[in-house]
Amino acid sequence: MNESLYLITFGAFALTAIGAACWLALTRRLVYAAFLLFAVLLAIAGLFVFAGAEFPAVSQIIVYVGGILILIMFGIMLTHRDLLVKARESQHYLPQAGLTLVLLGILFSPLLLWVYERPAAALPPAGDPVSQIGIQTLSSYLLPFEVLGILLLVALVGAASLARRDQ
Repeated sequence: MNESLYLITFGAFALTAIGAACWLALTRRLVYAAFLLFAVLLAIAGLFVFAGAEFPAVSQIIVYVGGILILIMFGIMLTHRDLLVKARESQHYLPQAGLTLVLLGILFSPLLLWVYERPAAALPPAGDPVSQIGIQTLSSYLLPFEVLGILLLVALVGAASLARRDQ
């Protein structure tokens, strides 16, 4: 791929993620927030692809965009609370948010410098990383995987029962 096209596409994904995330933080409508979260998650999946991490990109799309975001949309549709929520003006909190962002930047800058200055990690063993993840998930991490599935099912049933109870 041409290097300039690569940089333009990467910049488009990065700007989409940053812009949609900022708009998401400032929006007052819950449905708009869900769609902006969709844009952020897809842009981050695109950034994963550019980083050469195809498995996290596909996992991002399947788990977060395909699962969690759909669950959020069902929660919005089942509760009908979007009309009842009266959000405060977002601009009221901009100075506090800016100060918090600057303080977090100051606090995390030594960590970022350490990450960039440390030597490169050793390469992972050769082989298909997706098959290695699959083997580990279905052998060593089978119990946590199943417990997480049951926990998500209980959360979904609980959310549905809470939404039904109001009607």
